[in-house]
Amino acid sequence: MKKIVAKAINDVLWQLALITQRVSFFHFQGSRAAVRNLNSKIIKVDHDSLKQQEILYNQDFSIQQLERRINRMQGEQSNEEKLQLEAKIKELTTELDEQTSTHHLLQLQLKRLQVNRLCSSHERNQESPIFY
Repeated sequence: MKKIVAKAINDVLWQLALITQRVSFFHFQGSRAAVRNLNSKIIKVDHDSLKQQEILYNQDFSIQQLERRINRMQGEQSNEEKLQLEAKIKELTTELDEQTSTHHLLQLQLKRLQVNRLCSSHERNQESPIFY
């Protein structure tokens, strides 16, 4: 009888060990599934976050463009535009100064030529005999 009871206890313990092993296995499988689900949710949240960051970046870029257009409409210019315009003004001022200087020189030469022509014309008139 002791053998039968011992065998029954052994069988019960063996079945208990099998059940415990199966329960542990199912807990492990459930945990793995939960980890996979959480990883997939993390990936989805990361993807959504990147999309939102891209949308925010595009919105910020659009806002900056609109602000620049508004400023330009109000007559404001960027530093780069101001520098370009100042350089162009300097270049044109230099060119104007050169042309003004050339103009004054040409006017002076014209006056001298006119005076010389008048003088030579007057001298010619005085040297030529008068026929009556």
